[in-house]
Amino acid sequence: MERRSLKLEVALVILVSTLVFVPGIQSYSLVDPWETHYGEVAREMLQEHDLVHTHWNGTFYSNPNDNEGFRSKPVLSFWLMAAGMQAVGVGDDGGYSGEMTESTRTMIGIRLPFIACAIAGLALMWWMLARLVSRRMAWLGLLVVGTTPIFAMIARQAIPDMPLTACTMGAVAMLAMALEDGDRPIVPIGYFGKRRFAFDARHVVLLLAGAFVVWQAAYYAIYFIKSPQLAIRGRMPSPALWLPLVTLLMYGGLSRDGWLIVRLPFVLIGGIIAAIVNAPMPYRGQGQSQWRHIFDDILGVWDRYAADRYLVAVLPITLAVVIAVLQLLRVLRDVEEAGEPALAIHERPDHRHDDERRREQHVRRGRDAQDEVCDHGTGDDQHGQDR
Repeated sequence: MERRSLKLEVALVILVSTLVFVPGIQSYSLVDPWETHYGEVAREMLQEHDLVHTHWNGTFYSNPNDNEGFRSKPVLSFWLMAAGMQAVGVGDDGGYSGEMTESTRTMIGIRLPFIACAIAGLALMWWMLARLVSRRMAWLGLLVVGTTPIFAMIARQAIPDMPLTACTMGAVAMLAMALEDGDRPIVPIGYFGKRRFAFDARHVVLLLAGAFVVWQAAYYAIYFIKSPQLAIRGRMPSPALWLPLVTLLMYGGLSRDGWLIVRLPFVLIGGIIAAIVNAPMPYRGQGQSQWRHIFDDILGVWDRYAADRYLVAVLPITLAVVIAVLQLLRVLRDVEEAGEPALAIHERPDHRHDDERRREQHVRRGRDAQDEVCDHGTGDDQHGQDR
């Protein structure tokens, strides 16, 4: 008897989970205070056309112009709710008065993305158990976890708990499969450029993540150009300039090849140093792609002499010198604020006590005047006695 395909059973897992969690989510209203609270923040995202800042208006004195803001939960939950409302046609531009209570589509749109997260977590758990143990154990695990009361309850409510739980389940499942998979060569899944460059699953994942990162960087740039008043105050440049650049550089550093591209100016300097010291350069191996030859054999050698490696080596000494200079400047500034030029400290050391000397002179003159008065008084008394 031919065994069913593993992918077919995964599809069956998704179907069974959908039939368990989806029916009836429109039959009960949004649960206060969490679903109504988070749903309002998502609705105001659609109203303001702002997916970065989370607003919660009218919270101080029931004045719609008041904005307390809402920063206690990850933004992914509000993105899921906003996307769900858009998918079912609710809340366009924030919606109209009463729309959120007029149709059951509101509950479906807000809750459905969180059910999708629960199904994804269960499917990844099933996949891991089916590959590492058995399909019977995988179905048993699906039955136990999927029917757990607390799991079923949070799966059918729009709260941040389920995205967190699903991501944790998926991460643990992937880690377990990676640990048990063992070492094996990475097999290319395609070629381009007349088979000169190969790509594998890593490049597909980085491409999908990169599409989101590039879109987010462009959004940041456009947003801070339109709203410069929301940027950080001070002498630093506008976030519209440096924030997208930093985002793209950090994305490039996710892979070894991308990190070499990000550090390319330093690596090129390392190539000059490698040529000076006559570092050996390996030849291209048989069956090795041009891309791997460039990044592994050529840039790999240059990277050993990259300029930033020398900068990191001297960083402790540089920091010590900078701290010492800053401390010296602070001392000199304190001296100048005390009223003395910094360069004249040793030239005029007595000026520090001018005020004290003036006070001593006044006291001495007062004592002399008092002694004179006493002398005159004593002389008058003696003259009276003589008479």
